[in-house]
Amino acid sequence: MKTKLFISMAIMAGTFAFSGCQKEGCTNSNAINYDEDAKKDDGSCILDTDTTSQISLHFHAKLGTADFAYGTEVTNWEGRKMKFDIAQVYLSGFAFYDDNGAKNMIEDSYVLAKAGTMMYDLGTITNDHYHSFGFSVGVDSVANHSDPASWPSSNALSSNNPDHAFWSWNSGYIFIKMEGLVDTTADMSGTANAAFVYHVGMDMMRNDLMFMNHMEVDEDMMMTVEFDFLELFNGIVVRGNNQDTHTMNNMPAAMAVRDNVPNAVTLE
Repeated sequence: MKTKLFISMAIMAGTFAFSGCQKEGCTNSNAINYDEDAKKDDGSCILDTDTTSQISLHFHAKLGTADFAYGTEVTNWEGRKMKFDIAQVYLSGFAFYDDNGAKNMIEDSYVLAKAGTMMYDLGTITNDHYHSFGFSVGVDSVANHSDPASWPSSNALSSNNPDHAFWSWNSGYIFIKMEGLVDTTADMSGTANAAFVYHVGMDMMRNDLMFMNHMEVDEDMMMTVEFDFLELFNGIVVRGNNQDTHTMNNMPAAMAVRDNVPNAVTLE
């Protein structure tokens, strides 16, 4: 009898010990009810998918390797002197992409970025691990042909924005606006004293940029973007007929600026 009782107790002890090794619970470390002692997932994990973080943009304007400065004489790709009085650009469609390529867009993220103004609020994004980050230099087609008066006064596209740049419902916004002075002498021996005006817009001039940058978004984050306005003139002889473009009147110059955008923008 004592032998049978001993065997039964041994079986019970073994069963208890086995169950202890197989403790069930939530084994997902990203869940709010994660159980570090659990050895087997019981399907109870609760993921806090509603948690979001605030994303801001640090817009770092440059003139070549130097920080941007209005009215300062700089030398472009061919050695021609230039000064900038206006330098601004519409940025939009800020989005993060997960490892599967799924797009998580920051809603209504439109920015009118001006040289000299560095910080802009973009909005919120769901906390997650992301594979890449992207945005457009320019404005999507729907917004581009909207009425500026229809946007909230705080929106970059609003006509209430004192710097807003809009041609018409047909042509839309001026994506890139640059004005200043340039040396127009043939041998580039003069000073920057002749006006240049570059206004680049229309749907076909938008650039969609993507940057590979693995990141874990689990708190408020700042994205730093360098934008080199001098690089936009690379390959353009800014004199004579090329001293201005309002896009349609000088499409080659506008397209040259558009094509230079990918080399002018860097994600730090």
